[in-house]
Amino acid sequence: MEASHRRAFMLGWRLLRHPRKAMQPKDLTHSHVHSVTRTLRLKVKTESYAWLNTAACEVNQVWNWSAEVSEKAARPCTGERKWLTGFDLNNLSAGASEHFDKVGADTIQRVNGEYAEKRRIA
Repeated sequence: MEASHRRAFMLGWRLLRHPRKAMQPKDLTHSHVHSVTRTLRLKVKTESYAWLNTAACEVNQVWNWSAEVSEKAARPCTGERKWLTGFDLNNLSAGASEHFDKVGADTIQRVNGEYAEKRRIA
C-alpha cells in the first residue's frame, strides 16, 4: 500500500472507531483561536476618487446617525433602556435615501445592521 493510501485508510479506520477524536484537528484543540484578516488591494481609477469620497462621507453620516439614535434610545428619560436593533434602525431611517446622492436604501440598511451588530457585541 502507498503511504497516502495507508494514511487515508488509517484516518477512515480512526473515524469509524473514534468519530469525535478523528474529527478534531490537532491545531484547533488549543484554548486560543487565531483569527485571519484578509486585505484586498484594488486599483481604483482616478476618476472614481470623488465619487468614493462622497459615498464614504454619506456612509459615515449614516453610521453617526445610527450611533446617536441608539444612544438616545438607550438613555430615555422614563422607561427601560433599550439598544436599537438593525430592524429598528431600518424602520427609523425609512425614506432617508432621498436625501443622499450616492448611497441608496440598501447601503443605509446595511450600515444600520452593521452598527447594531457591533453594538450588540460590545
